Amino acid sequence: MPVFKNIIYSSDTVSPQIGRGLTVNGELKEWSQWEIKSRMKGDTVVYEMNLNHPEIKADFLFWIDSASVRMRITNIEDKSNSLNEIGFQEQPWVSIRDTSFHWWTVKNWTRVPFVREKVFSRGIGYYNSLYGNAGDTIQRAGMPYFACIWHPQKFCMAISTNMNVYPIKIWSDSAGCNMAPNKYYYKVKTKQMPDYEARLSFIGDLNGNGKIDNGDYYVWCNRQMKGPDELHKNSIWYKIKINDSGNKDNPCTNLAQSKEIINYIKNITDGIPQIIYLVGWQYDGHDTGYPALDQLNPRMGTSKELYSLSGYCDSINSVLSIHANLCDAYKGNKYFSKEIMASDYDDSPMFWEIFADSAFHISHYKDVATGSIYRRLEELLKIFPIKRSIHFDAMRVTNCNPQWEKDTIGVLEEYELGLKPIAEWLNKKGILITTETQNGNPIDLSPVAVGMWTYFRLIFEYKQIYHGKIVGGGIPEGEAPLRYLCGMGNSITQDISYKEYKGHLSYETQKVKMKQLIYLSSILYQFLLTKEMLEVNRNDGSYTIRFSDDVLSVYDKSTDKLRVTWKDMIIADDDDRFVPTHGGIYAFSQNGSDREWTLPEEYRNAGLKVYELTDKGRTVFSNFTVTNGKIRLKLSANQSVKIVLVQ
Repeated sequence: MPVFKNIIYSSDTVSPQIGRGLTVNGELKEWSQWEIKSRMKGDTVVYEMNLNHPEIKADFLFWIDSASVRMRITNIEDKSNSLNEIGFQEQPWVSIRDTSFHWWTVKNWTRVPFVREKVFSRGIGYYNSLYGNAGDTIQRAGMPYFACIWHPQKFCMAISTNMNVYPIKIWSDSAGCNMAPNKYYYKVKTKQMPDYEARLSFIGDLNGNGKIDNGDYYVWCNRQMKGPDELHKNSIWYKIKINDSGNKDNPCTNLAQSKEIINYIKNITDGIPQIIYLVGWQYDGHDTGYPALDQLNPRMGTSKELYSLSGYCDSINSVLSIHANLCDAYKGNKYFSKEIMASDYDDSPMFWEIFADSAFHISHYKDVATGSIYRRLEELLKIFPIKRSIHFDAMRVTNCNPQWEKDTIGVLEEYELGLKPIAEWLNKKGILITTETQNGNPIDLSPVAVGMWTYFRLIFEYKQIYHGKIVGGGIPEGEAPLRYLCGMGNSITQDISYKEYKGHLSYETQKVKMKQLIYLSSILYQFLLTKEMLEVNRNDGSYTIRFSDDVLSVYDKSTDKLRVTWKDMIIADDDDRFVPTHGGIYAFSQNGSDREWTLPEEYRNAGLKVYELTDKGRTVFSNFTVTNGKIRLKLSANQSVKIVLVQ
């Protein structure tokens, strides 16, 4: 890891710019307006900042460690209660003129409807992964959450702050490429924010590939995040569709049938934990009744049957929960009120989605401020025994109003005083949130969501940044061949229904496909979650992903082949699997195979038992031989077995 004193190597490459001053509440306060005193506190330089009158004072602390420069704004005095934010103007912490440096960022833009129309996108925002060299134009529109600048032979630089909304800036000008902190939000309306912390980090070759680039930054980002939630990391997730308004008189699944599905997955996986989200559990089925959450759908069964099924899931170390929606509301439904709706340009409730003329978008800020969301959630918890997990479909954090300055409810307020308090309220009750995907959210969702249903499919780099920190779902049907899901998700992304309905996975007719999804993707992904994702190389649809502990996943598009290896072992080979996880080795063949597999070290000189995992549970499997640390398995098509150590 480089040391800071060796980093500033020439003034023509790194060009610090002092700028004219700081902004206070958006207004420039030039340096001449500040009274500034400096002092040393141990290894820290403290600048006492006084804005020429006693109402606003603050200490700016700077210090250097082995690989970063840090700043904290603390000891703030705001006697006039007027301070809302401090900004750093276009003052870069890093300014690079050398065109041999490169930059990468993900930038977000907020869609603003200037005419009254329905929004055709799941997300209000949209975002792109952008690359270039110093000197190239960096689009100024939009604000990044992630960004870095690097030189392959020197180091990578990144700025991070403790602001969850628009924390940094990256831009180009005549001097080259620039990067800086964005703003310190001291107050968000009445909420006092913590002391501001910003850091300029110098990143070396973290992934050990002999060079320095943005891939090392992705590893660095991942290591800054809190560890994964074990329940969501180790479970197979899926949704069971009860019904929607289009089939309310002929539901495709009820609670008794749901239990059959749950038992089937329990048996074919030897009891791997499950998280089951019921879709259409409320009112007349899917997407009906919102914003109200207070009525069970009688078509799925009785309340007594629901609580019985929830208790059964508890007994098999699984979780029964719901797919719900925090963002949608329909006119005419209980609790629909302008008081909780996002505002359109004419101050009317904001149209949302294309599914129904009556669909409108809720403002999380207003929902929390009125207390409506808490009342609705309390009613939900009285009728549904939700524990540990809940899924909110297409969760968004932005207010649609294109004139935020008028009602002062923007992204920051929606997140800090809306979505975040809702997540904290649920977390205190032991309930964690999963959601659909990033949905154009212009923030890092890791503080509020532990899982994504379809795993950041628009920004591939997010798969590495969030690996094992926000647990990922699979790839939606049709976006990739079944066997090449890369082990990149533990959810079954198609809803499961007992009977055939609207392209869902039908338990009656597609049990085998359900099993294939679980073995080819979910179980492989759970093995990969035990490893750190170090490096991803992609080229024309092919990829090579290198993990810690000598795990390598390679998909060659030209030959249409997938291979995952761990040291001297094969873990995945096209449609065959040999995956050490959940107290054994799970072997599966989609087309049938007769082949030899190298065993992990602890299995090579030990007694072994092999069980076939059927829809009825374990049965003895004898079609195997063990010699010289290897096992030969003869599997028929779609047959699965589990190899365990003799105790």
